Amino acid sequence: MSELAAYNIQVQFQDAVTFFGVDPLPAPTVGDEILTRVNADDMDADSNYKLIRYMDLAMDPVPTEESAVDDFVVQLVHSVGLRATETDGTYTSRYPVTDLRRTTPCKNGRVYR
Repeated sequence: MSELAAYNIQVQFQDAVTFFGVDPLPAPTVGDEILTRVNADDMDADSNYKLIRYMDLAMDPVPTEESAVDDFVVQLVHSVGLRATETDGTYTSRYPVTDLRRTTPCKNGRVYR
């Protein structure tokens, strides 16, 4: 039995306008390349590279290391223009950007080391 059935969850498919109840839908708040490119190394903007790279780390965890899901969420929150706060007023990542190894430079020439 699937988890959906076990918890009596039913999925109903709807178009985006019906689901969100807004017509027309607002424009995305992220850069176009986030919506059109698949690989972090293909990003022009450093912030977009970081978002996709953190997502990659979260989706493919190293068994002996702590999950990068929290780090991805922090970057995601910032990328959509929100400024989330914890009790001390800041969110931080456990994986510093220096731990993100870029195999090829961005189109703007930057390489993370």
